[in-house]
Amino acid sequence: MMREPLVIGVGNTLRGDDGVAAQLLSSWHDAPDVLLVPQLTIDLAPIIAQHPAVLIVDAAVCLAPGEWTLEKVRGCASTHSAFGHELNPGELIAVTEALFGAIVDVDLLCIGAQQFDRADTLSPAVTQVLPDVLDTVREWWAARADVQPETTTLLES
Repeated sequence: MMREPLVIGVGNTLRGDDGVAAQLLSSWHDAPDVLLVPQLTIDLAPIIAQHPAVLIVDAAVCLAPGEWTLEKVRGCASTHSAFGHELNPGELIAVTEALFGAIVDVDLLCIGAQQFDRADTLSPAVTQVLPDVLDTVREWWAARADVQPETTTLLES
């Protein structure tokens, strides 16, 4: 049985540009598996383990407003407890691999945010790039929708 890719949007819709993932993904009406969460937590590990590929969409303060990047995520060990309240994408992948033996292809799409104040609208810079970013998300999903599940996992070896 073929499994579908998963898109995870991270953010708070009441904090301006932090809600960019929800705004972007809510406009994707033909969306397959999409999950909107306020933060990445260990509770997502069993969900991620069931998908061959995952795209995490999040706002970023390290990019100029409206600038965006798409990068591969590698599992990484944490300097703090992996069982804390919030994980970064690399920590989440490492936990998923360790607990479920699942090798998942994970990418991170970050969108440079301008304002995180209490607001239910996005800044003009972020709003302007939404169509291009949504096209990229759709292309990412379409390219991975044909991914076959792994025949073996770390737990089976």
